[in-house]
Amino acid sequence: MAMTVRINGKTYAGSSVSINGSTITIDGKVIDRTDGVIVRVIIEGNLDHLDSTASVEARGVTGSITADGSVSAADVGGSIDAVGSVSCFNVDGNVTAGGSVNCGKVKGCVEAGGSVTQRRW
Repeated sequence: MAMTVRINGKTYAGSSVSINGSTITIDGKVIDRTDGVIVRVIIEGNLDHLDSTASVEARGVTGSITADGSVSAADVGGSIDAVGSVSCFNVDGNVTAGGSVNCGKVKGCVEAGGSVTQRRW
């Protein structure tokens, strides 16, 4: 499945996404600058890496996620590092969160500023 990213309702495609303030970079190329604050980021498909100054919702991340907000994700092939809370299925790497963590199986370590809950399927 091809990766798509929807940011404030606009759709983009690529394998590596960086969102820094209002600048959107995909596969190393600046492709857009939003006029205001990024409200919602949704990733669908296989994504190698996501780096965002916003909160993110992701499905099918084969690499890692770094977010200055919260992360809501399905399975993640790498690690998650979030300033906010993390809610996800399984993570192949580590999970670091400033808030709470609510995940399934995590193969690495979990560090959280809040509570840690493991869901069992």
